[in-house]
Amino acid sequence: LMQRLIAGLNRIEDVRVYGDPTEPRSGALSFNHEHIEHGLLAAILNDYFAIAVRNECFCTHPYVSDLLKPELWDLSLLDDISEEALTLAVNQRRGMVRASISAYTSKQDVDALLDAIDFIANNINELREQYHPMPDGNFRHRHFDKAWPQTLDWMQP
Repeated sequence: LMQRLIAGLNRIEDVRVYGDPTEPRSGALSFNHEHIEHGLLAAILNDYFAIAVRNECFCTHPYVSDLLKPELWDLSLLDDISEEALTLAVNQRRGMVRASISAYTSKQDVDALLDAIDFIANNINELREQYHPMPDGNFRHRHFDKAWPQTLDWMQP
C-alpha cells in the first residue's frame, strides 16, 4: 500500500514526497503540492472527501523545518509586505501533509486519497474561494454546510 501511495503521488504533477524514496517506510508519508498550501489541502481532504490527514510539522519540527528550508528560501516575497502578511505567507508553507497507512487501510482507501488530491489540484481555484486563511497557516471553510457540496455544479461527475 505504501508503494502504491508513493507511486500514485509521484504521478500527480507538482506533488513532492518527502524523505528518501529508496528507504523502507513505516505507516506514514509526508508530501506537499507546490501550488496548494498544506493547511488548505488538509482542510479540503477532510471537508469534501472525509479523508483525515495531518498537516503542519507534526511532532518533528526540526526535521520538517530542515526538509522545508529550500522551499521556504525560494518563496517570492515582496520587500514592502507587512509583517502580518509575511507571517501568513511563511506559515502557509511551513508544514506538510501526512497520510497514514494502517492495518485497516485498503487499496481503495489509497486510490480514494490519490483521486481526491488529483481532483483538488485540478479544481483548486474554485475550492480555494471557499476557504479563509487563518494566521497559523490553516484554513477555515467560509460557509460549511454538510449538504453544500451537492449543490455545486462543477463538482458533479
